[in-house]
Amino acid sequence: MTAIRAAAESHTGYVRTNNEDLAVVGTNLAAVADGMGGHLGGEVAARTAIEQLVEAFPRDATADGLVRAVQEANEAIWRRSRTDPAVHGMGTTVTAAALVPDAERARLALVNVGDSRAYRIDLRAEEPRLLRVTEDHSIVEDMVRAGELSPAEAAVHPHRHVLSRVLGIDPEVDVDLFEIEPTPGLRILLCSDGLSDYVPEQEIAALLAGTEDPHEAARGLVEAALSHGGVDNVTVAVVDVEDGPAPSEVGPFSFAPPRPAAPDKGEDSLREDITQALPITRPEGRELDGGEPTAAVDMAALVGAAASDHNGSAAAEETRPSQAGAPSAQLFDAEAEEQKTRSDGQQPRRMVVRAGAPALLPEGGELAASHARTTVLVPAKGGAKQYRDRVLTVRVVFFVLLLAALLGGLVAVVVWFQRSSYYVGFY
Repeated sequence: MTAIRAAAESHTGYVRTNNEDLAVVGTNLAAVADGMGGHLGGEVAARTAIEQLVEAFPRDATADGLVRAVQEANEAIWRRSRTDPAVHGMGTTVTAAALVPDAERARLALVNVGDSRAYRIDLRAEEPRLLRVTEDHSIVEDMVRAGELSPAEAAVHPHRHVLSRVLGIDPEVDVDLFEIEPTPGLRILLCSDGLSDYVPEQEIAALLAGTEDPHEAARGLVEAALSHGGVDNVTVAVVDVEDGPAPSEVGPFSFAPPRPAAPDKGEDSLREDITQALPITRPEGRELDGGEPTAAVDMAALVGAAASDHNGSAAAEETRPSQAGAPSAQLFDAEAEEQKTRSDGQQPRRMVVRAGAPALLPEGGELAASHARTTVLVPAKGGAKQYRDRVLTVRVVFFVLLLAALLGGLVAVVVWFQRSSYYVGFY
């Protein structure tokens, strides 16, 4: 029987502020992703790829299933990039190794998209040699394969990091697949370009062959990349093939860097953020006695409908009217409030809703809603005029005056230059 033992390590490096790499290892699956795409885009792309791979591969733990899992990861990243402007254009590389069943015995399947690499080395050989399995999908590597560049020229080419194939850029992607005989003593290295670009292959081979423990090998490789400057994120996964019982399941999985801890769902955590928008469906407006529906009653109807649709528990029952025809929640009507306060000789009071989030005001007087967080009504000093968009402001006037002064100065300089310049010629 054949089994694998794997370990992964990752480090942000000494230059980058965030780690856009992610690795995962399990009982018969290991993968490394190197994301790209601006602020948070690379992290989102790499994590989406790895999580989709972990979710999809167990459903079909074969070589073709591994390829389909990578393609599903590509589609998930592409959809997220198209719908979320904050991560538009994000992408990620991926290289993965999986122990898959075969007709006679298990096989080791390797897949690759991008420039994250997979190497192999036989630890039981007299002179272990490091062999590269995958091919980089980059413009420079394509030129090397075409004979237009030498490997030495490619190593210093200014476009060596321009990739020709990654996950998330197109709705479909081609995935390279390699199958290897999983003989005991075989060690597979999956790594991002933070290792392969800065650590020579001879040093990588020495570190892989210098220890039998995959955890120590992974830590040694990361430390080597850091000793060479730590310019980029560096992530490695070391996979050892050994004799042992075949795994009964794909998981459990461990990630490098680890997944962030899930937020506490306790009662206290719900009080940290006290604002939350409540999705509503606009019902028919309610009419007052013999009049048109006011803004207060109309908004109350909206909030009441949202509360009844959003929560079917006892909390929704508490906000329902005690009398037929009464609104389930009440907001301030500016006109009615103004007339009432003026008749009493008081200053009118106005309330506005911040961020478009309606609020429930039950009979008890406390702000509450059908969700766990309260939506706050904020008093507006000076009424709704404070929140109205203004075209003519002090900044606008200052900017117009400054622009006029600059243009006037430019015209004055041109006129002065024309009147004060002369030339000598023959007559």
